[in-house]
Formats: sequence, structure tokens, C-alpha cells
Amino acid sequence: RQEGKNVSLSLYIDPGPKIFVQFKGAKISPKFRNQVKDIFMRSTSSGWAFREAQSQLLLHLTEKKYFQAQVQVEEHISQEQEKNIVFQINPGVKYTDLLLSVEGNRFLSQKEIEKLLKKSGQFKNLFVRPGKGIKSLENYYSQFGFLRAKVTVLKTRFQPENQTAKMSLGIDEGLRFQIGEVKVHGNRFFDK
Repeated sequence: RQEGKNVSLSLYIDPGPKIFVQFKGAKISPKFRNQVKDIFMRSTSSGWAFREAQSQLLLHLTEKKYFQAQVQVEEHISQEQEKNIVFQINPGVKYTDLLLSVEGNRFLSQKEIEKLLKKSGQFKNLFVRPGKGIKSLENYYSQFGFLRAKVTVLKTRFQPENQTAKMSLGIDEGLRFQIGEVKVHGNRFFDK
């Protein structure tokens, strides 16, 4: 409504339904529960929120060494238009023994590779986020002149009966490049 030079606005804001989040089948920390609630609070699309929350929950479980966890999400809407979101979690076996075998490595021994990965915090990442752990190892090889080194996961095997996860990596180190003589033409490195 306009009154002279002033305009008055009346806004109606629909708060939407109340959302309740439940976790069944596994104990989830209060901190992570709040992270999931934040996903739903920030979201404009419930489809995206379900997928994102499910993905974050699976990542959370794999970081705790539940590599074969499964999460189902259900949504129930009450007559009062309240949403009850239930995460049904089957964590599976917690793998306490992580084993690595490496094929194709010549420059670094398997022991050196394991030591490097553990020191950099990437050893468990091979099982949680293989791409991140592999990239870290390829970058390490490039520091030694193996600019085209490629690391691939050959096989991952889970043995729930003895809580062991085994991963086999294949390494193609490629050629080792070395920097020869450096010549500078034109500008000098230093004035004096």
C-alpha cells in the first residue's frame, strides 16, 4: 500500500512444517546430528537434503571404519504437517585391521609407501576416499621426478569374520624425469 512517498508492505511468511530427525540402528554423536539438521535447515529442496544427509552420514560411518555401512532414509508426514525424517542405519562390521599390498613399485618399497601414507594421514583415506589417498601418493611420486606416475586400486576385499579390510594398489611409476642444466638468457636472477 502506498501513502505518499512511503510504501507499506505486508508479508506473510509460511514457516513450513516442523522437521524432526531420528537416527535408528547406530549411535550418532550430537555434533553430527546437528550437522544433519543444518543440512535440512539450509535446504530449499528436500530431495537434495535427503541425498546430502545420507551421503554425509555414510562418509561419517566410513571414517569410523564401517566401510560397508548402509543408510536408508524415510520421510513420514503427520496430519499436523510435521515431517519426521528417519535414518535407518545398518553400520555393519567395524574393520579394525587395515592391510595394504602394492604391485609395480620399484622406487619406493611397500614399507616406505605405508609409512608415507600413515605419516600424512592418508592411509585410512585409501579405504574411506580412495581417490584422495591415491592423489596424495601420485603427488609424492612426482616430487621425485615420476611426473606420470599412476596409482590404481586393483582390488579391495573385506573379511567381516576377522574385521580385516585389504586393499591392493597397482603403481605404474613411469619414467623418472631429472632436471638438467638451467640456463638463463636475458634478465638475470640477481642484480649483483
